[in-house]
Amino acid sequence: MKRWLCFSLVLVVGALAASLVVYSNSEAWLPVRVPTHWGLDGQPDVWTNRDSMLPHLLMMPGVALMILALACVLPSLSPEKFKVDSFRSVYGFIMFLMIAMLVYLHAAILTAYMQTIGDVTRWLAGGIFLGMASLGPVLSKVRPNFWMGVRTPLDADE
Repeated sequence: MKRWLCFSLVLVVGALAASLVVYSNSEAWLPVRVPTHWGLDGQPDVWTNRDSMLPHLLMMPGVALMILALACVLPSLSPEKFKVDSFRSVYGFIMFLMIAMLVYLHAAILTAYMQTIGDVTRWLAGGIFLGMASLGPVLSKVRPNFWMGVRTPLDADE
């Protein structure tokens, strides 16, 4: 198994475990009404009962798991001219960065659910900006493919 896949899988399983731990301790850790959506001003505008929180807790780990599954399947679906084999390690690292960013966002949202951080929008924006900034230098190593990077024509004659 590739190193990036192992690290990504560990992150996804950790996020899932954290969600299940929070749900199993929901009476002690979550308020009766949990904020589940915040407006641009950082104030909660949607609330959910603590007993109905399981789908909210499992959503981000589920999305991360689907992206991880797609990361494993997409290279085999590439047309012959656009295989990711020439930059496979970079592809794996970019997918790891995406999973890491999702897990960070999940951790920030979990702590906001438990009301241990005040301005959740600041934490979310910081994580997104950090994730995008870490992708920048790596994207220069991506070769033409169907799945990631900037898509421009290879040749003006084509």
